[in-house]
Amino acid sequence: MPNFIYEAIDKQGMKKSGELQADSKAGVLDHLSRQDLTPLSVREKGVVSGNKTLGINLFERVTAIDRILLTKHLSAVVKSGISLREALDILIADTEKPIVKKILTDAKFNLERGQPLSATFESWGKYFSPVFVGLVKAGEVSGNLEKTLDQLGDQLTRDNDLVKKVKSAMIYPAILIVASTAVVMVLLLFVLPRLATSFS
Repeated sequence: MPNFIYEAIDKQGMKKSGELQADSKAGVLDHLSRQDLTPLSVREKGVVSGNKTLGINLFERVTAIDRILLTKHLSAVVKSGISLREALDILIADTEKPIVKKILTDAKFNLERGQPLSATFESWGKYFSPVFVGLVKAGEVSGNLEKTLDQLGDQLTRDNDLVKKVKSAMIYPAILIVASTAVVMVLLLFVLPRLATSFS
């Protein structure tokens, strides 16, 4: 089981860091959430990050964990009272995944051109649903972007937990279906031809 190094912010805005053993980043996020901590960064110990990959891998995608981390990190940094542009600068510097870094860079560029944050998420509609974009846009209009991002991060976490539970529940039926199919194939290909030969 790997060790992960994390940085997080508590409810008082104090920055905390530590090391935790978990199956995956999702496990670390669950632990931090139970401790009422907002994660800033989570990385596996011993894995050196860097900017060796300047381009985006064609097979790289934004996962549910990436969306959760992006939303919670952005919320935590904006909560600290700095401007959205400065918040994006911080996240761009801390982000390891090239495609997420590209999205944040686009957001900063669009912001400097007078476009809202929601416009960037909308342009990356392959990874961000209309509901996600709509909620961010509503937060911008109402002036409660940090609160909206915080609530959105919690909702994404709950959705991800539900998906994992559904997948776990589907493993046993899938195994039964595969086993049943294998038995039927054995009967059709080996047992029945021999029986037919014996009867004839």
